[in-house]
Formats: sequence, C-alpha cells, structure tokens
Amino acid sequence: MDSKLPYDPMSGFNLGDSGFFSMKNSFSSAVNTPSKQDTPFYIPSKSGKTSAEIIEEAKATVGKSADDNSTRAAVRTVDTKRPFTPRQTDRRLYYGSTNHVARPPSSFRLLPLPEEDLKRPVTGVKITTNSEKEGSKLPSIHPINSPKPTMSAQRRSPKDRSKSNYRSSSLTDVVEVSELDLIQVQNDDGPSSTDEIIYAEDPKERIQKSAKKKFSRNNFYDNSISDKPVEPAKVAEDLILPGLLDNLKQPNLSRDDILARMKSLYTFIVDSDNPKFFSKRRGEIIKVLGAYVDSENPDVLIHLVQILLSINVRKQNLATAYKLIYKVAREAENDPCFLNSDTLELLVNSIGGACPINDSEALVYGYGALKFLTMNSQTREKLKKMGILDLVLLHLKLICESKAEKKIPDETSHVLFQLTGVVRNLVNDISMQKKLVAMSGITLICRCLELFITDLDVVCNITRSLSVLSSNDEACIVLTENKSFASTAVKVLQKFPGRQDIVVRLSYCLGNLMAKCDEARPYFGPDKDDDTGIDNMDTLLDLLHSYKKKDVGPKAEISIASKLESEDDHGSSGNAEDVVIKIIRVIANMSINPKVGQQVASIPEVYNHLTDILATRNIIENEELILSTLATLNNLTYYPVDIGSKDTQDSSIYNKIERYIDCANIEAQIESSRVLGNLTRSKNIRDQVAKSDTWNVVIHLLSTDQRDLVYTSVGVIVNMMSDWDKRTNLRSMGGVSKLI
Repeated sequence: MDSKLPYDPMSGFNLGDSGFFSMKNSFSSAVNTPSKQDTPFYIPSKSGKTSAEIIEEAKATVGKSADDNSTRAAVRTVDTKRPFTPRQTDRRLYYGSTNHVARPPSSFRLLPLPEEDLKRPVTGVKITTNSEKEGSKLPSIHPINSPKPTMSAQRRSPKDRSKSNYRSSSLTDVVEVSELDLIQVQNDDGPSSTDEIIYAEDPKERIQKSAKKKFSRNNFYDNSISDKPVEPAKVAEDLILPGLLDNLKQPNLSRDDILARMKSLYTFIVDSDNPKFFSKRRGEIIKVLGAYVDSENPDVLIHLVQILLSINVRKQNLATAYKLIYKVAREAENDPCFLNSDTLELLVNSIGGACPINDSEALVYGYGALKFLTMNSQTREKLKKMGILDLVLLHLKLICESKAEKKIPDETSHVLFQLTGVVRNLVNDISMQKKLVAMSGITLICRCLELFITDLDVVCNITRSLSVLSSNDEACIVLTENKSFASTAVKVLQKFPGRQDIVVRLSYCLGNLMAKCDEARPYFGPDKDDDTGIDNMDTLLDLLHSYKKKDVGPKAEISIASKLESEDDHGSSGNAEDVVIKIIRVIANMSINPKVGQQVASIPEVYNHLTDILATRNIIENEELILSTLATLNNLTYYPVDIGSKDTQDSSIYNKIERYIDCANIEAQIESSRVLGNLTRSKNIRDQVAKSDTWNVVIHLLSTDQRDLVYTSVGVIVNMMSDWDKRTNLRSMGGVSKLI
C-alpha cells in the first residue's frame, strides 16, 4: 500500500480514506490520556457515522477542486418565490395601462344598430350549410314557440312537387298553407287585427288581402303567380320570420316575454341553417333588435348577442355585438350567463373569422371580454376546450407579421394589449403551458416582445407571462434555445430600468433559466453580446446598484389584502428589495458554469455590492436578501482568482459574514460557514479566524444537532488544519474531542 496520502488542493491537508486518523495521529503525542482496555476509539460504532465519514462528507459540502467539472455541492442554485402578481378583481379594459397612446373608452354609450350595406363582403367565416352541400336537401325548421311547417311547406316528394308545379298559377293553394302557418304563429301571442279580418270577410277575399298585405314586400305574390316553382323552405322562412320580428316590436313587453321571443328567433335562425337568407334579411332583423341594445339585463343582452352573431353581423354592428359581450363580462356575477349558453362558442367562432388588423375596433372589446372571462377558472376551462389558445396564437402571428412588414395602426396595438392579457391569464394553467411549448407559442411570444418593445403595456403583459412560464422546465429549454431572447431581455431591461414590475419579473425569468439550463448561463457573462455589442453583466450591475439604493429608502406599505393574497399565491412582494433578490439570484445561478463563474468572480464590483448588502441589512428584516447574498458569495468565492486585491477583498468578505456565523438563524449560519470554508483556503483568512471569536464559534458548532451546519464547520476546520499552529490551537480548545 502506498503510504503517501492524496493531497486535497482545497484544504491544503493530506487526507485519505482514513484521513481523520492522520489528523488525530498528529495530536497523539500531545494528548495525555490514560490507556483504556475497552474497545478502541477508532473502531466504528454500530450506529452513526465515523468522524472520517463526517469529514469526507463535509469536504464534499465545502467543495472539490476548481478544475473539477462534475456537479459540486459547493456551487448551488439559488431559489426564490415568483414575483407577486395582484389578481385583477376590477374588470377594466385597460387595467394597469400607462401607455400615453389614446385608448378606446372602457365605458361607452351604445347607439342604435345601423343598417348594413349588403355590398360589403362578410367579415366572419362563411358557413357551409347542408343545403349548399347537398343541393336540393333543405334543413328542417322547428323554432321554439312557433308551429312546425305543415307537410306542404316541408320537402315534398316528386309527386307532390309536380302537383305544386301544375297548380303554381293558383294563388289560393299557396296562400291557404301559408296563411294557416301565419295564423298559428300569431295566435301564440293572442288575437290580432289579422285574426279579425279572417273571421269577418269572405274566405276568398280574406286570402287575397292577407297575402298582399303580408307578403308583397317580399315579392311573394309576384313569385307565386309566376311559372317558376316555389321553394317550400324559403316560403316557410319568409312566413315565420316576420311574425317572430313582429313579436319583438310589441311595446311594454316583460322581461320573460322578451327572453322567450328572442329565444324563438335565435332557435329559428339556428335551425334554418340558411345564412344566405338571413344575409338578405339582416338589415330588417337588426332594425328590430336595435330597440334592446340599451337594456341593462344581462340575460337579454346575451340573447341579443346570440342573434347578432348567428346572422354574421359585420363592421360597426360586429363592434356593437362585442361591446355588448364586454358589457356583460365586465361583471363577474354574470359569468353564469356564458356558462349556461353557447355565447362563448359563438364569440370564439366570430373572432376566428375576424382580422386583428382590419377589425381592430371590434376585437378590442372582443378580446377585452375574453380577458375578463379567462379570469374565471370555469369559463377559462370552457374556452380552453374550444381552442382559445389556437385562436390567440393565430392572431398574434398575424399581428407580428404585419408589424414586421409595415407599421400597423394604433388600433391594432389596442387589440394586442387585450390579446396578451388573455395569454397572461391562460398561462396560469399548467396544461396551457405545455400546449404553448408544443405549438411553438413561446417563440411567438418572444418575437412579439422584440417587435413591440416600445409598447409598455404589451411588454408588461408579456413579462408577466414569461415569469409564469419560466417555472416550467420545458419552457425554459425553449427560451434558452431562442438565441434572440437574451438580447431582447437585456434591451427591455435597459429601456425600462425604472419599471419595477418589469424588472422583477424578467429577472425572475432569467434566474430560472440560469438555474435550469447551463447553456443559458454564458448569455449574461462578462463577455459582450455578439449581436448587440452590449455587456450584459454591466446591465445587471447597473440595475443592482439602482435598486439597492431604492431599497435603503422608506418602504412602501403593502395593503393587508395584498399580503394575504401574496401568501395564498406563494409570491414575493415585488418591491425594490425583491428586485435586488432576483438580480442577485441571476448572478448566483450563472456562476455555476465554471467559465462564467471564474469570470464573474474576478469582478470586484460584484463583491462590493454583495458586501454592502450584508453591512446595511439585517437577517431579521431582510432574511431572503441576506440568505441570497450569502449563497451568491459562496458560489463566487469557490473559484480561486488571481487579482492584486484578492487579500483585501477576502478580508472584506470575512468581516461582513463573521456576524452571521453566530446568529440565531440556522440557514444564515450554514450559508456563512460555507463562505468561510472557501475563504479559509487563504492563509491570510486562516490567521484572522484563529485570532477572532469566530474560531470558538466554529468549534462550538460541532456540537449542534443540525447536520448541514456540522458538515460546513468540519470543512472550515479541515482547512484550518493546514497550519500546524492551528492544530495545536484546536486541541487546546477541546475541538479534537468534539470531532471524535
């Protein structure tokens, strides 16, 4: 067996598998204890670990050589809470907006619905009906509270159709069937002037007058006496629709009557499945519905919206329909209206057929309503099943492409603000995070951040989304692979250094990237960015300096509600101190990479900031800040650096951590002991420790029941034993017996 023991470059002391025995033998000549006949002390006990094992684990805790590229316990990631994001309880269109661009009003006065120009192209998606697909096959029409068309008004057999063609010149045959349907519809709401005519006049004269009065405006009379065959379904629709609209024209209707009649009209439109017919009668329907636009009843407004969207209104009327939805969605207590109807499906389909560039006025309120509705977990779940994320990403892509090609109008930026607000709400769902990764949605969000970096509101929404997404490991990988994200993040930090909400969330996101992806750590190293020529490390240090000064001033009071909400959300406060914590965490986590860590450890300015924090804060009021600072110092002091001011720098660090080694906070004791373990590789520091009370504290910590604290203390002692006089000092203080 080779008698030469391996040399530990960190401690400067020879230790092997039984390294502690070598240390103990160095004291054997000086220790005057009587010989015992019982079991020798060096025989390991059946329970517990031997001193040698403790020392070996302590050495692993303190660290390995700086040239070792394997995973090291000495250099560790620093974790923190996600920045607190206040839940938006007040549903406002531009909540939190600070943009100076004139925004559309959050409150508005709805004007009567204007009639539409039929020459304009339809904005929404064209619906392919069964009649268009199958030619002569017509849909059945069964509106609620309306009679079913008689057999002659439904699809006829070839034999019946030939009879109809043969008698097409006879007005009596057609009107007898049609008039019967009309009478039945009107009788549902009581007697009318038409009923009086029916019973007062001769049947033949009654039929002719009624036909002329009711159907002349639709050219029904002229078509009926022509040689062309009559389409039964068209006749039924022409007959039923006027009666349904007349029902809604009656004054002083009760709420229940309005709802019942609107429901009948909507069901009739859906069952008819004939968009071509309703596109021609759209103006007539809109004119009747205009009387209900100013209603304050959410149920009435929901039924009104269902009708408007089912007939594919466009332009100004589409904007009015979305405003009505926004008006209802603005109140959280109205959410059941959307859960108990198909309004959400109509809204999603309608927005899917709109263009965020050309229909921006309408989509501001459409996406504004979706932003409100995605705050509710139930409506969000329903929208998720309808493909809301696919729709949002499609429009986001269209906006980004338009922005890249040319300047887009301000109205589209208003849409983007609402759209990114929807994204912000959706990413709270873990399944949505996974879907965003699978659909390359994160890359698109980063692209949007790059293109709209001057829009403060959009930047706020995106940084909030990225803050949540960075908690997902797969999302962090995608962000790391996006080579432009790091430079974009730095540009945002440089453009909005005073926006605390942006800086804290973006710093948190970057800290997560550094913790989870080694490939991301060089992005913020001292080297200049190849694309921008900017020293990213300088940006971090400037922000650290700025917010460190802010934190010294009086702290803003946080409301009790915000404190409780923060605790429920497990989030940090987001104040100036929190910004400092997040920035320090970025530095700590990037330093895990050996190359980057060596570079950062060579920057005196970094140590100046960290030691200043330790000197001006205390563990009671600033616990997380102190612990993060000590953990960062542990990572940096692990790397041996060759700079002229090394001894002075080490002494400054030691003087600042000394008080935390003997404090009531166990975590602070552990972290400061780790830093001391790194510093005691220097003889200058070992001499200072031996002359101070810290040496007594370290030996005393061997008796604690905190395992991690024992390990870090043993690591310090191992380094101290590099000097012979320190060994004698350890024996005189009873440290040997505590080690044993």
